Amino acid sequence: MTKKSIIGKKVIEEYSSIYTIAEIGINHEGNIDLCAQMIESAAKVGADAIKLQTIDPDENYFKDTDSYKLFKKAWLGPEETEKMFKYSRLKNVEPFTTVGDFKTLEWVKKLKPAVYKISSGLIDHIPLIRRISELNKPTIISTGTANEEEIDSAIDNFIQKGNKNLILLHCVSSYPTPYDQTNLSIISNMRNKYSYPIGYSDHALGYKAAIAATILGSSVIEKHFSFDPTRKDFDHKISLDANSFKKMVEEINFYKSFYGNKNTWISQAELNNKKWMRRIIVAKNTLEVGHKIKEEDIRFIRHLPGTIGIRPIELKSILGKVLSKKISLNMPIKKEDLHD
Repeated sequence: MTKKSIIGKKVIEEYSSIYTIAEIGINHEGNIDLCAQMIESAAKVGADAIKLQTIDPDENYFKDTDSYKLFKKAWLGPEETEKMFKYSRLKNVEPFTTVGDFKTLEWVKKLKPAVYKISSGLIDHIPLIRRISELNKPTIISTGTANEEEIDSAIDNFIQKGNKNLILLHCVSSYPTPYDQTNLSIISNMRNKYSYPIGYSDHALGYKAAIAATILGSSVIEKHFSFDPTRKDFDHKISLDANSFKKMVEEINFYKSFYGNKNTWISQAELNNKKWMRRIIVAKNTLEVGHKIKEEDIRFIRHLPGTIGIRPIELKSILGKVLSKKISLNMPIKKEDLHD
């Protein structure tokens, strides 16, 4: 089965180019002008998409919590979010957002995002997963905090009404994630188990883990994006600035180029080299007419351009055969010169 999904005009599948997501999230800190600047910057440095976090604090958090205060400060309402979606499209970068509740989903879907995102914190929010699935749009699910059974449950509930346009992102919900806890081997396990494109949502510092995830076969890389990663709070600390994000995209594309085509076993360069690199069977000594071929009569040598001979793999087929023609030292033995 082809592991493929389509987001807007982009096809996401194994061995193709990487789909890179600049997660602005709430790093705009509620400033719409700053958000627009970040969108423009992300587009310039090669991001395929930008992702916001549209989590209504009044629908998701108790008012005396840090989460409420943070998301309340960074809240972009329907009109502001619509402006950012339009601006993203103007800059040719795909906009979408994590939707945390039904109320928000109702107005976000009017913006017609090309893809929806279910964050790690929502992976067991089955009612929301089912509602998003019913929209019959591509959907990305991050798997942070989830064990295998919980991932299977989220997938089963998502696809039960026929929407199989799904992308799974390995994710570790630790901020920042220590390198030795990124557990990127899970990417290989997920690629072997699931019939969907697999990617990586990175919370480690820098972008080394994202590059490693690329080498392991990720089709999507999601990385937090910030105008100033040294700022406190929000998600700045685990983010890349424009220059670092650009370098990450360049390196991702470089390493992804190593994959080539999974259906091409031999490159064109190899096909050309194959003509002169292989060995043929030649006479180790001068062999007279009527001589019966034995192993001690032959040796294997890289042939000269244009020379035709018997390949080593065919050795057994000529042993015991009789020469009908004299073969001089180092001359190739040919099938037409042999008989039973």
